[in-house]
Formats: sequence, structure tokens, C-alpha cells
Amino acid sequence: YLHYDEITLATPYYKRLKDYQKDGLQLNTLVSMYVSWYEYKSYLISLDTFKTALNAHKNIFNPAMDTIESLSFYILYAIIFEDSALHETIMHSLLNNNFYMSQILLFDIITDQYLLFLSTDDIYYNDYERLSTLFYEVSHMWHDAYFIYSAYIHHAHIKYKNNDLTYLDDLKKHLYYEHLLHSKSSKKYEKIISVMTSSSKDLILKRDLEKALK
Repeated sequence: YLHYDEITLATPYYKRLKDYQKDGLQLNTLVSMYVSWYEYKSYLISLDTFKTALNAHKNIFNPAMDTIESLSFYILYAIIFEDSALHETIMHSLLNNNFYMSQILLFDIITDQYLLFLSTDDIYYNDYERLSTLFYEVSHMWHDAYFIYSAYIHHAHIKYKNNDLTYLDDLKKHLYYEHLLHSKSSKKYEKIISVMTSSSKDLILKRDLEKALK
């Protein structure tokens, strides 16, 4: 829920995650970092406090990012600190370790987080396209609705950047999945959508429905 900026829906899980002590040190620490992220998003702690927490626990994770936990931590770290020095290792880990075969939920969350990070800077366009393509392929391989919902918006954005007008089809599919999932409109994709169209999401769907009914 936090990943989709559903802070209200994430709140009931806050205490449960805060007290989480079940698995190894890396996973427990990763959970605590996501708890801190929730606190930062909920204005319970400052950005500087969150950065201090990330730095304090950095030594627990392998900078080679050879585990899904280490990769998840360093993606969160790179986004918060806007640290481009970690980019090559993150991309290598995402594209070559095949974590998605056994860790599909984390792969969905962290890849989407990193795609959003890459989408804001044209210097990363080639890697954004490569990772977006993999994300799209894996999402359809697993037939997971939330995963596909996330994949379609990045797929549309890549097509838009390549002047492929079929990007509108993928944008509509993203919006259809949003309605299908009965999810509160996620804020995190608004910047990408606003780049591609000035129309409201509801208007896009309305026009498409009117076209179909004709």
C-alpha cells in the first residue's frame, strides 16, 4: 500500500511491520527501513532523519546487490539520496539476477520504484527502456493485475518517447486496470501521465467508451 502511495490503507499495517522480527537480519532491517519510509511519507519524521537511518544501516547490505534484500535497500537509498553512482550496479542486478523468478512481489515493487526514478531524467533513457521492456514481459508472464497495471504506464511512456502513437492504447489499459482493481487513484504516476496527455484520466476513458458504443 505504501508503494502505491496509499498511506491511509498502509496505516493499519504500520504497528505490525514496526514489530516485525521473523526472518534474517537483512529482511528485518529492510522492513524497518520501509517502516521509516512510511513515517517519512506520513510526516512523522523528517527527510534528514530518514536519510540518517538509511546511512546507519547501509553496512548490513551487500553493495554487490546479490540478494533481493540488498537490491531493494540500495534502490530505496538511490532514490532518496538521488545517488546516480549506484545506477550501474542496480541495473546489472535487476537485469541479470532473475530475482523475479522467486521474489515476484519485491521485484514488482522495487522495479517500479526504480523505473519511476529513471523516468525523470533523459540521461537514463536507454536503461529506462530496457528495464521497462523486461518489466512488461515479466508482468504478463506472471499475470498479476497490480504488476500489469504498473507495467502498462511505463510501456506507454516508452512508446510516447519513441513517437509511437499506440502509446494511448497502453495508457488506456493502465487506466482500465486502475478501475478494475478499485484502487484509489495513485499519485505516483501522475507526472508520467501529464507528460503524455493534458486530458483527465476519466475523460480519456469516457471518450474511449463513447467510441466503443458508437
